[in-house]
Amino acid sequence: MPRFAANLTWLFTEYDFLERFDAAAECGFEAVEVLFPYDHPAEAIAERLACNNLTMALINVPPGSVSGGERGLAALAGRANDFRDSIALAANYAYATGARRVHVLAGLADTRDDRAAATYRDNIAYAADYFAPRGIEIMIEPINSRDVPGYFLQNFDAAMRVIEDLPLPNLKLQFDIYHRQILHGDVTTGLRELMPLIGHMQIAGVPDRNEPDGGELNIAFSSKSSTGSAMTASSAANTARAARRERASAGLRRIAPAPCNARPGLLSRRHHEAPRRRLPGEVAEWLKAPHSKCGIRATVSGVRIPPSPPFNDNLLNKIKPLSGHAVRRLTIGLHKERA
Repeated sequence: MPRFAANLTWLFTEYDFLERFDAAAECGFEAVEVLFPYDHPAEAIAERLACNNLTMALINVPPGSVSGGERGLAALAGRANDFRDSIALAANYAYATGARRVHVLAGLADTRDDRAAATYRDNIAYAADYFAPRGIEIMIEPINSRDVPGYFLQNFDAAMRVIEDLPLPNLKLQFDIYHRQILHGDVTTGLRELMPLIGHMQIAGVPDRNEPDGGELNIAFSSKSSTGSAMTASSAANTARAARRERASAGLRRIAPAPCNARPGLLSRRHHEAPRRRLPGEVAEWLKAPHSKCGIRATVSGVRIPPSPPFNDNLLNKIKPLSGHAVRRLTIGLHKERA
């Protein structure tokens, strides 16, 4: 079965960026993707991932000056230093967030320019070698010229040749069904033929790049060829709406979780319960368990409980006055104290 991730650049935009991680987890996603996370500290993103038990499927390398019209640097001759700086910045975010894939954008260049082609291959090889020691895969993605006129890599055959000519084990194809349909059509056959090269897929409806269950493609049929691959729901707002309707019918309301000091690899638990007049038994039992040198942060019915490190009975005493409230949501983050 494909493993789905929510693209937080496109989804849950009614929330502030960092709250989108919470929304994705509430809708059942176990992984997320962010195109350009660089406006937010890597540590803050890593914290939200850990608090929600999410993994980062993919990030993009910085695209250069977007205001200046740049859409990547890999194929731009004479910009080697800028490209390498962008790789170093992407690496900082990938290492901090645990991202296992990094998409390197080609940029705007003439596809017939031999110098651009040589620059692109050199830069892709550099990026792959740079990330290889951390086990991170490099993605290259053909992008249609209707959305991004003048993009250098706008042909799936050309992308396949780059991957085959550079025998680098961590260089993979990012197959966006939306771009494939606009560039070439023949999506299902393309998936079947290119599957050995694919490291990441993206889905969206065509031609409007909206919910994947509408438009001119039967994406459910095409996606059967992607068994076992990571897949990003670039626009799955219908999933989010369905989850919100389900919460509303259960009498729940969304409460932003209390910030926690969790870091990747530490424990974070979340319990969603219908309104009731007592704490869930399993939560109460968990709270009573001994957690040496740990701190607790919790939110009960929207009332934030201050952290109380180290763990002791004071936490239960703080919760008891709230136990008469309807417990709509209990968020518990367990974090180790710093030495």
